[in-house]
Amino acid sequence: MMGIVAIPKAGDRAQSGGDTGQARLLGEGWTLADQRAMTYQNMITESERELLAIILYICRNTPECKINELYPSDIEVKFSRSKSDNMLVKSQVILNLQAAQIPEEIIAQVCELFDAPLEVSEAWKKNIEEIEAKQQEMFDKQNQEPDNKEDNTDNNLDNRVKTSEKKGE
Repeated sequence: MMGIVAIPKAGDRAQSGGDTGQARLLGEGWTLADQRAMTYQNMITESERELLAIILYICRNTPECKINELYPSDIEVKFSRSKSDNMLVKSQVILNLQAAQIPEEIIAQVCELFDAPLEVSEAWKKNIEEIEAKQQEMFDKQNQEPDNKEDNTDNNLDNRVKTSEKKGE
């Protein structure tokens, strides 16, 4: 019966054994419940888009309304769901795709770890740019040669001679 209605098995989950976390999710019905929720989410998304189109139509045809140049395609219908399952696998996907030089936008969408993958990819790019700028700044500082390098060497030698002469007094 629980399999038909996609209700996860109630349990204390304190059992120990050879099952992996993913195997327990599958065996206890959580994976099936998640798949069923995704199916419902897709149906709800369609109806939300239809409702949004109606609301925006009313707004455009109401003179006092300030929303007149917004369209349903400008708005993304989102559902907040836990995306933390298989974190290790998802982080490995990110690293592998990044090593293959796949654009950040695609990586953020493919890994299914973020509710707003485009926003994450923009922040990711900005962070990379900031890191590269700091690295360049440090590189430039290291490669700056002091003026009159020979004079500095001579001065250091003179100082050493003077110091040793004072000790010998």
